[in-house]
Order: sequence, then structure tokens, then C-alpha cells
Amino acid sequence: MNHDALDSPALPPEVGTLWVYDANGQSGPVPPLYADTLGRWGLAAYDAARALPPTSRGLRWYGHWYVALAVPRVDRPSGIGRPVDARWQAEWAPALAAWLPPWAAWVVAGRTGPELAQLLQQADDEGPRLLRVAEEIRLAATGTLRAFHERYGPWLTDPRDKCLATFPSPLLTVADKPANHETTRALWQLKDAVEAAGKDTAWLREAILDASPGNLHDTRAANPAGTVWLAQWDRFLDHHGRRCDEAGGMGPSWIEDPSVPLRLLQAYLDDTRRRPSDHWDGVQAARDAEEAAVLGRLPPGTSFLLDVARARQAHELASHRVDDIVQQVAYRLRRIVAAVGDWLVEDGQLAQRGDVLFLTRAECLAALESRAAAPPPLHQLVRQRQAQPDRAAPGTPPPVLGHGVQAPPDSADASWQGTAGAPGRVRGPVRVVQTLRDAAAARPGEIAVARLVTSQWAPGLPLVAGLVAEGGGPYAPGVLAAAEFGVPAVVGVPDATRHLHSGDWIEVDGRSGQVRRLDA
Repeated sequence: MNHDALDSPALPPEVGTLWVYDANGQSGPVPPLYADTLGRWGLAAYDAARALPPTSRGLRWYGHWYVALAVPRVDRPSGIGRPVDARWQAEWAPALAAWLPPWAAWVVAGRTGPELAQLLQQADDEGPRLLRVAEEIRLAATGTLRAFHERYGPWLTDPRDKCLATFPSPLLTVADKPANHETTRALWQLKDAVEAAGKDTAWLREAILDASPGNLHDTRAANPAGTVWLAQWDRFLDHHGRRCDEAGGMGPSWIEDPSVPLRLLQAYLDDTRRRPSDHWDGVQAARDAEEAAVLGRLPPGTSFLLDVARARQAHELASHRVDDIVQQVAYRLRRIVAAVGDWLVEDGQLAQRGDVLFLTRAECLAALESRAAAPPPLHQLVRQRQAQPDRAAPGTPPPVLGHGVQAPPDSADASWQGTAGAPGRVRGPVRVVQTLRDAAAARPGEIAVARLVTSQWAPGLPLVAGLVAEGGGPYAPGVLAAAEFGVPAVVGVPDATRHLHSGDWIEVDGRSGQVRRLDA
């Protein structure tokens, strides 16, 4: 495996090679160190999960992450292998239990440069094998879902329904207790704790609504009710804080920067809509009604109930577990990277911790072992490389580098055809969002339009009326999570964030996959 043209914007020299922008894995420009670690690990996991030689390659071009695969991007045939519930119990859960906790116990504080270099090299063994588990889960889970929809496709749609969906609805396969609801329920419990403060409720509510991460803990000395509530807040971060605001786990975790969960909580305090339990009751009722309707149309003697139970297990694994593993791997890598950045700042090689992201893995190892070569100094390399993603961020990366570049859709179009995601139809104003932080600021009735949505956005889904994303497919974790929250969703809409602007009114049909501009 190699990693080409890390700093050069020139096209790669291979004749006939197609480099495809990995829109399903990253929502924007990728700094060099993450391209050189998480990106490379992901490609290694992709090859290993398919028993392929390590030939897939990655390219960072103007800060965006592209991939070139030696074989077509085709998954295993549907329905091959043991049921996912059996594989989870026998293979994946034991592997995660054996590999994740020891890595979490690594001590990074107070390490010398060579010791940090050794940890960075050890992470190169741990990361790919954990991401391989995530990729195996994704392959098996999506294969199970595809096999289920192919087998029961003729009976999944009411023949009287005139709206022909481009893909079967994921509502039927939503599990009884989706893990993606856990953080939402925990945030709502923090909201309930405010209401339980009695005579101090009004004071505590205002203190939280006015708080920022920097002054939130000032309430500890201000009022006894604040002390009790803040203890609950700290437990929440300890349990849920390893998730990240950005796709691929490339941003700070909630433990490092709790501004995102605080903004979500503030939105929940201002929210007058249904409680999560009531919200889930509506989704479950719709799911059970759909199941009853399908049972009524099926011929006798089918194994539908067993098959749908397995499909729900697959849905749960695909919607939550894959992204969760990626986030946990990224969080553990970030702990090492942050320590490396601190060490290089203390050593005088960098100006600030975050600059380390603009170095390559090899440059980090050399600097940690005091073998950094000059000229140019590392801080000059950082300034040069920071300019690339800064230039790339506002634009839309071309879908393909090399040849066969697709023409973008006309921005004057009044409608777009994407991939049907979560069912339902909704009309409302657009809010263009890049991160979960942006989604948390949505006003009631707004439809979030994003480049990429992962299941890590789940706590923000109850705050939006609908969802449109440029990346993702019918079994993408963000789509499956949207179904769990009853949020109509359409994905795979090219350049949606460029053609739609905050304030535009649109209609989103999650069953047909259509997005229509209403004020064209």
C-alpha cells in the first residue's frame, strides 16, 4: 500500500487510474496526519475484510481525501455467511472487548518523544484491525439487509401505493431499542434533572442556557443545585463524550470540547416538542403497522418473522456499531496525537498543538526521535499545508480525478433525484449544516442539508424536520439512524449544499428519493 502526492496538487501520474472522492467517508478537507493514519487504516481494513492483497491507495489532493481501489468497489453477495447475530456473539464482540479496553488504558501523559513515537507505531497495529471489524460488520449487515429486501421486496410495498420508492424503506428493520437513542435519552434526562431542581429550576435553567463550556462549572460554587446537576453532566461526558462532531472522528471529542453537547442540551431546554419516549412510540407504532401490513400480504409458510428479526439486528449493527468503532478508534488516536502536539510545542518545533495535524506520520516520528531535518522547519511546513484545505474548504471537490469527470447538476434545477432514505414527506425551510453543532442550532421545522451525516449526529436528529445529504447510500448509518428517529431523509444528492441555501423552501420525499424546490 502506498500513499501518493501528499503535498502536491498535481494529478497522480498513473495512466488510467481513477481517484474517487470519498464523500461517504469524509465531509470535507482532511489534514495530512489523519489522511496518513485514519485514511490509510481504512483502506487496509477495506482490503483485509475482503481478503484482498493490500493494494488500495489513498491520495490527499488540495486537502480532500481520494481513494483508488485495485478492484471494483463491490461487496460480497447478499446473504452469504452466518447470520449477523451469531457472528456478533462469536467474533466481533469478543474481538472488540479484547482490543479496545487495553488501547484505552495506554498512558500518554508525561511520555518522552521516543515513547510517543512508539505509541504512534503501536497504534498502526491496533487501528487497522479494529477498523477491519467495523468493515466486516458493515459488509455482513448491509448484505443481510439487502438479502431481506430482495426476498420480500414484492410484499414490502402496498400495491395500491402509486409512489414507487427507489429503495425499500428502512423503517421495517428498525430495532426495538436503537442504541442511537441512548445519547438523546441521556440528554433529555439532564433536561429532566433541571426540572427536578424545585425552587432552583429557574435559576439552573437560565445558568445552563447562558453557559459556555468555559463557564459552565462556575455554577458549582454558585448554588447547591448546580453542584448536583454538574455531577450528572460530568457522568454524561464520561459515558458519551468519546463521540465527535465531525465525520470520520477527525475533530475534538466531546470530552475535549463539550460545546456541542452543551448546545444540544440548550436546544432541548428550548424545545417544546415530544419527549424521546413519545417520539420513539410513534416510530415503533409505524414500524409495527408496516410489519402487520406485510404479514397480511405474504403467502403462508414464510419465515418472515425470523428474517425480519435478523434484519433488525443487522440494521442496529449497521446504524450504530460501525460509526461507533470508527469514533472510538479516532478518539484513541487523538489522545496520542494531542500528546505528540504538546511535546513538539514544548520542544519548540511547533507553535501550537493543532499544528501537528498538518505533518505526516513519518515527519512526526522523525521529530519525536529528534531527527527532524531542516530546512524547512516544521512550522513553515504547517503554514504551507494549512493553505491547501483553507482553499479547498469553500468549494466542492471534483468527484473523480483523472478522467471521466462527471458534470455537476444544473443549479437552476427545481428538483433532484437522490436515494430514498428514511420514509416520510416534509416541507420546510433549509438549514445548510456542516457539523452536528450547526444542526443543533436548527429552528423547529427546518430541514438540514449536509455533505455527510453519520449516526454520531443522532442527538441532533430530533431537532430537524427532514434531512438531505450529498453522500451516503441506502444502508448508510446516517440513513438508518434517521429512520430510527422518524426523520424523512434523502441522500446521494450531488452538490446539495451548493445548490440549496439556508432559507430556501423545499419538499423532501424520503420514499421516492426526490427533493423539490418550492420557491423556484
